Amino acid sequence: MAELAEDLLAIDPMSPETRAAFMRVYNADPDEDEDAVDSVRGIMGEIASMTHEPRWRLADIHIYCDGDRRWTLAHDRTEFPRHKLQEWFPNGPDPEDVELSTGAYGWSNIIRKQTVDALLNADNYAHFGMLALLDSLNYKLHPNPTQAAAGVLVPKRSRW
Repeated sequence: MAELAEDLLAIDPMSPETRAAFMRVYNADPDEDEDAVDSVRGIMGEIASMTHEPRWRLADIHIYCDGDRRWTLAHDRTEFPRHKLQEWFPNGPDPEDVELSTGAYGWSNIIRKQTVDALLNADNYAHFGMLALLDSLNYKLHPNPTQAAAGVLVPKRSRW
């Protein structure tokens, strides 16, 4: 999904479906906010380039879950991080600078975020990646803003 998203953001001009998805997920016009597009494309590229390393000590990145009782602590930790940010990237924000709210996750919450917050929220990236995958399967967000805000998808060749 991340590689698809990165590839879609590299196409110039951007397709109407990608543009609509970007505007909905990041609340930014990709034609006017090239920095936002570059940021998303860069992070999607980082995700796409990740590879699995089965030897724990040789891995460059360790992803921890938030301690919600479904998980146990990794062998090299004595306590869970105080924040719930699970994805850490070499060029990403310092987790200490990220303020998470209880409304950070889920479609209805992510589409209401201001661009600056959406660019720091892992769920925005997950949803944009999912929309990139759905684009490859010939689905898009409904062109009606109310339907799109509800997350309604339609086939790309739909007359809606």
